[in-house]
Amino acid sequence: MLKCRYVNIFYNFSEDSIPEKLSVEMVKTIEQLKQQASSSDNFLKLTYDFIGSKYRSERFNTVLKFGYLLRIFLITSGWFKEEDIRRKHLFVNFVPHQYLQVKVNGEWIDIDVGEKRRGLPLGRHLKYFG
Repeated sequence: MLKCRYVNIFYNFSEDSIPEKLSVEMVKTIEQLKQQASSSDNFLKLTYDFIGSKYRSERFNTVLKFGYLLRIFLITSGWFKEEDIRRKHLFVNFVPHQYLQVKVNGEWIDIDVGEKRRGLPLGRHLKYFG
């Protein structure tokens, strides 16, 4: 479980549903990001920057957590639907790693929010030896 300020998050390789009830603070943050966003791709960038700068990846401890948190933000915002987001898995340094692909303006782009602090930009995901 990821214990963060927003919600306790269970994570695994299967599709996780969006929680029916989110913390007041998480809803407030999503609303603030929505107010700042002028488009879906802008909301994605703002959310990527927010989550990616707030939390850091710790290998096995956070293998799948960032993708789920990002999915919650994107879908709850109303800018994205379930079918606009797909989860991808690969092995990096012999450890399972998850990133998302998000459909923006008809194109699928890679989003690896757990690696933002290490300089990975939108449109790329961790590969090989990280």
